[in-house]
Amino acid sequence: MSASHALSPASRKALPCTSGGWSSIAGVLVHDPLSTRLCLSSSRRFEAQHVVHTLRREGVRGWVPLLEGVDGTVGLLTTNSSKEVMCVATQQLLADNRLLVSRSLLSVASPPKEVLQQLTAEMRSYMVYVDPPKTLFGKSRRTFTGKMGGHNDDLVIALQLAVLTMQIFTRSEKYRALM
Repeated sequence: MSASHALSPASRKALPCTSGGWSSIAGVLVHDPLSTRLCLSSSRRFEAQHVVHTLRREGVRGWVPLLEGVDGTVGLLTTNSSKEVMCVATQQLLADNRLLVSRSLLSVASPPKEVLQQLTAEMRSYMVYVDPPKTLFGKSRRTFTGKMGGHNDDLVIALQLAVLTMQIFTRSEKYRALM
């Protein structure tokens, strides 16, 4: 993966939001010439709703929130199931050589080269951890994570959110009118 490539399609940029007080919120801004899509990881602490409230209060215009949280609320609920979907979708784009990083990568925390190095390291440590069944007839549990061994996976989750956000926005009827 090189900083000299653009995301496919070339006009779109993914910007991981993982710095400062926002580090607990895995979020992604996906921008193309027509609109900006805001994808926030939804949790029971309602961080996504707080971010949307702040954007509205501050009068920020030209963005569309992803409404894939519990009962259609703002955000995307990140569960083992959704992480598996995000992981598989990202792997497929990588395998097809269709996932590239924009030359205009933006980070408020570090220089772009360092962010790319961190993303690469996180991608290398990201794995599927399988817990064996706890009982004879139980099911094993698959956990998608990069946090084993003290590692971080914020950037890889933000990348996966960007991939899934674009797929949801381009394939779902409820967002087609917004594109």
